[in-house]
Amino acid sequence: MSADPRPQPATLTLGGKTWTVRPLTLRQVEVLEPLVARGSGESPFAYGIAVVSTALAREHEADIAGLLDLEATSADLAEATRAVLILAGYLPGADPGEAGAAQGAASTSTPSTGGSAPSPDGPSTPSET
Repeated sequence: MSADPRPQPATLTLGGKTWTVRPLTLRQVEVLEPLVARGSGESPFAYGIAVVSTALAREHEADIAGLLDLEATSADLAEATRAVLILAGYLPGADPGEAGAAQGAASTSTPSTGGSAPSPDGPSTPSET
């Protein structure tokens, strides 16, 4: 018998608040799809809040309204966003000892996002040189 290929629940932490989030439902992935596909239409902050809110919607809906009041850093939000994107299948999962694996995944290709994996920091616009 083979191991279950589905992601395991993830722990999201923002501003000292911690949630356990189970692998996302297809409905949650459907909500994320336009966010991931939109690209430069969102700021990294708005993107992260939208991604984390989508993950919390199933079991922690009451906490969504208070997200913007948490004392958290942009790095905390990026890490929580990365964990959600792994749960949704947009980024490859990492074993506990592979801390940089998911971060490096933003430069790899995935067919589900039109050729490029989403950045956990949200969409970016090319800088002009």
